[in-house]
Amino acid sequence: MLHTVPGLGSKPLVISGAQITTFDERPKNGRTVPIDTKQLRKSMKPLEGVTVLEFSTMITASFAAMMMAEQGATVIKVEPLNVGDPMRYIGAAKGGISSLFANCNRGKRAIRVDLKDEAGQSVIREMASKIDVFIHNFRPGVMDKLNLGSDALREVNPRLIYTAISGFGKEGPLGGA
Repeated sequence: MLHTVPGLGSKPLVISGAQITTFDERPKNGRTVPIDTKQLRKSMKPLEGVTVLEFSTMITASFAAMMMAEQGATVIKVEPLNVGDPMRYIGAAKGGISSLFANCNRGKRAIRVDLKDEAGQSVIREMASKIDVFIHNFRPGVMDKLNLGSDALREVNPRLIYTAISGFGKEGPLGGA
């Protein structure tokens, strides 16, 4: 028995002895029925309802948080007060924003906060009490010095997922770098 699957490129796919469907069609009573892929994509966001607070310079945490945004999370990027993320200025730019920055930060919201100021730290602690995930890629110990380390934030939000990314880890010849 030959099955034909319409809608794959310019030619239908013909397979012997198999029932084949595309991502935008599903079998129903032996017939192929279109699926509303727009609605399906909306309902398939596994991180919908999750809020992420991101602190990063350069790529690692920015890219990880962007992937969470693509999966439906609300991501709020916290940038330094004066210049923002240095990635804004590296590489080819359009409208004053580099393509690298635009790619790694699509789908996010952003705020600028002075983390060295007690008022700025207070704002972050207040936000941390309401979020699900906290992610940063600062050197080991930096967030503790800012009173925004894992222990401090878990006092205001015990269910917080605290993620720290380090380029060189805490130990070894470049540990803490």
